[in-house]
Amino acid sequence: MDIELNKAKRQAYLRGIDDDKFREAFLDQMNYFRMQKVNLVADMDEIVNEWLQIQKKYPIKDKKKK
Repeated sequence: MDIELNKAKRQAYLRGIDDDKFREAFLDQMNYFRMQKVNLVADMDEIVNEWLQIQKKYPIKDKKKK
């Protein structure tokens, strides 16, 4: 097994991921964990709260009408 080759391949894969999409998916997942009663570290909880405020202030999806 060539560890250096594997590291290089992993790094190449990570460079191909869109940073903004990754961040948004990560924050959405952290919020899901919190809704499932998983305790987040204080710093992450604060970041998720800020993210939710940004989503509310700048929505990109239409609200469903009842």
